[in-house]
Amino acid sequence: MTRLLTILICCLSLNAHAQSEPQTEAADSLVYEEYVTAFSRAFFDNDAFERALKTYQKADTASMTDYDLLKYAMAAYFKHEYQQTLDIISIRLESKPCDIGFVRLAFFCAVELKNYDDAEQYADMLFDMSPTDQLYYYDYAYFTRYINAKTDPSPADTQRLILSYEQLISHYLTLDRSTSGRLQGKNGKTTAQTYARKLLEIDPQNQKAKQALQP
Repeated sequence: MTRLLTILICCLSLNAHAQSEPQTEAADSLVYEEYVTAFSRAFFDNDAFERALKTYQKADTASMTDYDLLKYAMAAYFKHEYQQTLDIISIRLESKPCDIGFVRLAFFCAVELKNYDDAEQYADMLFDMSPTDQLYYYDYAYFTRYINAKTDPSPADTQRLILSYEQLISHYLTLDRSTSGRLQGKNGKTTAQTYARKLLEIDPQNQKAKQALQP
């Protein structure tokens, strides 16, 4: 209810502002940007990504905070607008090449667009900058897609692929045992065993994979 009320308030405020007489003051422009970003955040936080995307497009990306620009880019990503996502974050990637949030999103989009040269660059940055406990299962899932698309993976690629499969196995086994996983109807063990079989193809003696395949 609170989120819906937030959307309503932002919507009414933005609409009233749009209908008012145009102003030339810089402060008016700033207020408009604040309305737009507040409105967009409300949509984003309620999973209304298409409306968030359209609303963010009315704002000036140059004046956006990193927080809002990342949400803008994620709204495009969730709508499968991968090239648009890269376009949104391109300036930040140049000025802040070590920002993990933008690098992660760029990596995902490069894989989706099958631009594997860029994917390799972003994957190296993502894994080099992030401790293992700051990488997530979807990072590993995208990495397996990227490596499996390569025709000639390097030994370092193979080691990262093994790590990725191991992390995915652990994630889905944990999900299978969790209450939330059962309530969502997710069969984590089946998915974990799928990754385990793929892992054994490249590392036949891997103990984590063998354990995951046990009844």
